Amino acid sequence: MKDNALKGRRLDGLAAKNEFLRKWNRTIARLRIHGTTRKQVWTHFIETEQKALQPLAAESFPFFQSGMRVMHIDGNVEVAGSFYPVPLNLLSESVRVRWDRNMVRVYSGDTIAAVHRRIAPGLFAPRPGGSPFETTSTQKAAEASLLGRCARVGDPLLEWARGAIAERGVRAYRVIQGVLGLTRTYTREQLLCAAEQALTHSLFRSRDMKRLTENAAAKRAAPVLTQEHESIRSMDQYRLEDFFEQRTTTRFTASASQAVWDGRSATGESTASDECESPAPGISGTPGRG
Repeated sequence: MKDNALKGRRLDGLAAKNEFLRKWNRTIARLRIHGTTRKQVWTHFIETEQKALQPLAAESFPFFQSGMRVMHIDGNVEVAGSFYPVPLNLLSESVRVRWDRNMVRVYSGDTIAAVHRRIAPGLFAPRPGGSPFETTSTQKAAEASLLGRCARVGDPLLEWARGAIAERGVRAYRVIQGVLGLTRTYTREQLLCAAEQALTHSLFRSRDMKRLTENAAAKRAAPVLTQEHESIRSMDQYRLEDFFEQRTTTRFTASASQAVWDGRSATGESTASDECESPAPGISGTPGRG
């Protein structure tokens, strides 16, 4: 087009260019003979191509994301941090999920299994016509397994898990699994301490349990100092008078020793330890005569 209709031409503005190209297409371009079909362009379009065209779609082309998910034991699939229920007959099976800004669609094979409106991250979409407290035999078996693992850690964690299930139903399964995972990082005592506090205050979310466990781990027991031992004298043996008496005696002894030394230095006296023997002949100093 640039090297054909518009070549060598100057047109002011987009409107002028469009008007010129419409006239050029009507009077020149569509009247030419096509190099491949050997037919006039406009005639070939009317007789052949126009009949094969389909009407435009009634709605805009969908723009969505898609991915595979495994249905969790709580009966939901996770999409962008939110949880959407799926028919319970698909428990632990892989399903295909397609979602856009407004809707979430779950497919089992080529059959659509569930449709939900998008919700905020961290929330659970309601199950149509169902309750989060309804469970299947598979879910009951999984619940018993989770409670058994909690019991092996300790009774406080078991009681907390039972409270979470009573409060949240099957939605508590994910929370319990996350809390059990804390045993890889924290000690049993720290986790049980956090479970007791969480149960007391009815805190049944994983972030609360993690926070309480971290607080328990941050607390360090104060060191216990030994008060009685054979090498430790009783406090009754320590007196202020003894301290001053010992200090005075030490100072007097030091002063007397210094005075004796100063006196010997002034008179030229020396002791055996202060005298040095003359070096043996021939070893050091002036060489001895043979």
